[in-house]
Amino acid sequence: PNDDRLRYEFELYSDANLTILIATSGLMDEGTAITTWQEPASLQENAWYFWRARAFDGLLYGEWMSPAAFRVNVTNEAPGAPSLSAPSEAASVDTTTPLLAVNNATDPDSINLTYNFVVASDPGFTTVVASQVGVFEGTGTTSWQVPVPLQENTWYYWTAQADDWLITGPWMSVASFFVNTTNEAPSAPVIIEPADGTAVASTDVLITALNSTDPDSSVLTYLFEADTTPAFDSPDRLISGSLPQGSGTTPWLAPGLRDNTWYYTRVRANDGQADSPLSETVRFFVNTRNDAPTAPVLANPSNGSGVNSFSPALSVHNATDIDNDILTYEFEIYADASLTSLVGSASGIQETALITSWVVTGSLTENSTYYWRARAFDGQLYGPWMAPASFMVNTANDAPTAPTLNSPAMGSSLSTLTPVLAINNATDPDSDVLTYDFEIYTEGVLVKSTNGIPQNISGVTSYAVTSSLSDNTTYQWRARAYDGDRYGAWMDMATFSIHLSSQNITATIDFDPNTLDQKSKGNWVTVYIELPAGYNVANINISFLRLNGFIPAEAWPYAIGDYDHDGIPDLMVKFERNAVINLLPAGDKIKVTVTGTVGSTTFEGVDTIRVIH
Repeated sequence: PNDDRLRYEFELYSDANLTILIATSGLMDEGTAITTWQEPASLQENAWYFWRARAFDGLLYGEWMSPAAFRVNVTNEAPGAPSLSAPSEAASVDTTTPLLAVNNATDPDSINLTYNFVVASDPGFTTVVASQVGVFEGTGTTSWQVPVPLQENTWYYWTAQADDWLITGPWMSVASFFVNTTNEAPSAPVIIEPADGTAVASTDVLITALNSTDPDSSVLTYLFEADTTPAFDSPDRLISGSLPQGSGTTPWLAPGLRDNTWYYTRVRANDGQADSPLSETVRFFVNTRNDAPTAPVLANPSNGSGVNSFSPALSVHNATDIDNDILTYEFEIYADASLTSLVGSASGIQETALITSWVVTGSLTENSTYYWRARAFDGQLYGPWMAPASFMVNTANDAPTAPTLNSPAMGSSLSTLTPVLAINNATDPDSDVLTYDFEIYTEGVLVKSTNGIPQNISGVTSYAVTSSLSDNTTYQWRARAYDGDRYGAWMDMATFSIHLSSQNITATIDFDPNTLDQKSKGNWVTVYIELPAGYNVANINISFLRLNGFIPAEAWPYAIGDYDHDGIPDLMVKFERNAVINLLPAGDKIKVTVTGTVGSTTFEGVDTIRVIH
């Protein structure tokens, strides 16, 4: 607010609670519009990292920005192989259209896997009787029902693999089953102890199942599993072996489980030929003793910062509790660095998601420095205090906040040369009357600017471009608020492109990847299509879609969602990767056009990508 020269400090962590610091930048000079820091150490592939930054004006620090997260993904790796779930190896099935299930595969790059299934009448898979590509992943396990009737009293062989949309993983080890509909399989047993979601106070856990029923046999055996993952494929997996049926219920003592760990358990019955369906998976937590929570981590006000309120909100990144207890928090604020002159305190503050806050009660004094700390309580034990932090009360005139993007949506393709740019109004702590400045750039060159646009009381302020922009051009724009004394920060730079379509309507498309390597591997490239208001992407005829007029969209897979989280539905479609690579030339600004029809209306959308050798 005082137009001081600013410097910046960055911090990088390996955990979301900001307890494991990887590196810090120290104070560094402000850049032009944007200040950047390149982390000096080599990070780990497929690891998540969390970072934040704050500004320093030579006297006071500003607040930490809200932490941001990113994952290092230099190379796309194939998913692992799924594992056999049901029916168990060499078991009989009592239907000619059995349900085949695998324990889900793992993939370091994706959580949206699909699965391919194959069934054959011979172990070499020379005679395939049924197959399916693109079965969407279930929770813990993924199932597929054989769609054609199989032969009675016949052995069959099957396998499955996972697909991360770019690379398929290895096939599961071949499994077999025998079709025998004269023998009815047992019903699914039900785990009644421990109850789902409960804690147990021993590392040797008694798991009890309500017995199955079987019209063909009174002699049943049971096989229990327990694991730390719902896929039951980790090195921690325990298997009971074949246990004889008990009276009404059948128990299994799972030995030597780890303390402070979630486990999953399930069970199936067998009548000597056929397996029952698997029971519902039950989740329980091993917790032999209560442990204190960790110390919370300072959020805001950042240490050494200024606040413009006499009753500021003090916030911490939540502590962790190895026992998964519900936590409350205690805050203390002092007038001295030695923490002897208590100004205010609060206890029993209920934890909220990620960050927990307390608003200081009473009124603090202008230009005074205060010191505060917080700790967590699990109902029995307090955790350690966080390191004390300080702030100064400074309620002088402050600049307004940065406005935020309203429309057009980030990356939109527009069919007008005189667009209307709209922002969600900034806020001003002093309730001043605000006006706005707008700037429009292309390729880093300022092409239009205006100032003094009065704020609209509706909450959204607009600027209508009066002189025409250029067709087939991408623009960047931003806006800021002015309170009559101080300018607020510029909003984040937004982008739009102009394309006057020869079709009925203009669509917004997003080609993924933004940089296409002509030497890359994979089956497809992805395009996300958004339509203007009044048109439904569900009505797009996929068979009519063409990329650059030649390449048809794949009939499958496709999906309707909101890929860019802007509240506008989009259609995800795939195009053959090799065909696109062969069609597009190398270059930094290669135009990609997608045409199609929605109902009887034609549309066209354009994106610009980079293509490299």
